[in-house]
Amino acid sequence: MLVGDFDTTPFRHTKLFRDAKIAMLTHRVIFHMDMTAAAAGKVEEALAELLDAAASERH
Repeated sequence: MLVGDFDTTPFRHTKLFRDAKIAMLTHRVIFHMDMTAAAAGKVEEALAELLDAAASERH
């Protein structure tokens, strides 16, 4: 992996490299979980609106 002009290849099998990779992956997982939660919230809001519209149509 190249980061700018810094070659990380010599560090590939070190604890620092592994910890950095885990941190990056953890960040990505948390980001995607947050995006999923936001999308689920929007679906819940849309479902509530649909239920309200269906209930008002019956009366």
